[in-house]
Amino acid sequence: MVESVKKRLFAYGIESFETDIIKECLEESEAFIKNFCNIEEICEALHYLVIDIAVGLCIEFYINKGLIYNQFASSIKEGDVTINFEGSVEQMKNVAKNLKDRKKELSAFRKIRW
Repeated sequence: MVESVKKRLFAYGIESFETDIIKECLEESEAFIKNFCNIEEICEALHYLVIDIAVGLCIEFYINKGLIYNQFASSIKEGDVTINFEGSVEQMKNVAKNLKDRKKELSAFRKIRW
């Protein structure tokens, strides 16, 4: 699963990451799913959610550490040099939030405690 998280982070423009942080995010993701669904084992059908939530946690970690500053030039003017930037940490925060908030999808796997 670590490799899947690395590929997803790379797709979001994060090119340098630490395996230890990814493993910690995966563990946190699995713990959240197990607690929310009241299950002891993660089934195969939940693996994509484990990865999504872990990616969201990693992005959030990198934002909080100041390691993500995704900005790209949206327009460049040459006379008297003007460069406008788009894309921001706020967009990455929204991505992280959407990846982490998967309770609707998890509710199908939830078991009732007696």
